[in-house]
Amino acid sequence: MSNNNNPFDPNVVPRRIGEPRASAEPPVVLPQFPWYTLFSLFMWRIGFLIFLLKAGTWIAEAHGVRVSLPGQNDPDTTCSEAYQDNPTKEHCLATNDHFLRPCEYCVTKSNQVFCYNADQAKWSRWFDRAKCEIRPSAKREKLSRKKKRKRKRAATAAKRAAANRAASSTTSTAVSVPVQTELVEFMGEMEREEWGETEPEELITETTESMKDSL
Repeated sequence: MSNNNNPFDPNVVPRRIGEPRASAEPPVVLPQFPWYTLFSLFMWRIGFLIFLLKAGTWIAEAHGVRVSLPGQNDPDTTCSEAYQDNPTKEHCLATNDHFLRPCEYCVTKSNQVFCYNADQAKWSRWFDRAKCEIRPSAKREKLSRKKKRKRKRAATAAKRAAANRAASSTTSTAVSVPVQTELVEFMGEMEREEWGETEPEELITETTESMKDSL
């Protein structure tokens, strides 16, 4: 056993000038309160609870149950009442026992129906397409398709008419003699059918020759 008073002992660290003597007992260190650990545990618990709430909402909506959280002001109105209020808008009816919901805009994408509700100003998603019945939107889609087809036909007809006008303006305005002869004969036949008179062939030939001379 080494003597602390012996300056030649290699196990004894020499004390500096003015440094107090080392006591035999170690200093008492009070344990600090674990604020950071408690705060992290509290935040983890809150995040886990939020995740559980969200997961329950997703599972319920997947099974067709509409979960309305507090503060959403979800009106429990039927589709017929919504039609009476404003029958021109598109509505979407969720045909389940728990909820009947009017929607202004219905969009079907990848077998999922997205409905926009003006009261909440948010989009709500229905996972099952069979539980959402789109009433006037399909008719509007058909009408819009018909309108598009009519517009396309009108545009093609206008293009053809413009092409014909351009072609006719480039060519000569004079009509060939055989065409005029057929035209005079056709007019004579129309007059005979209308008045019941047989016009002599000489008059037709004279008219044709006079038109040839005028050209």
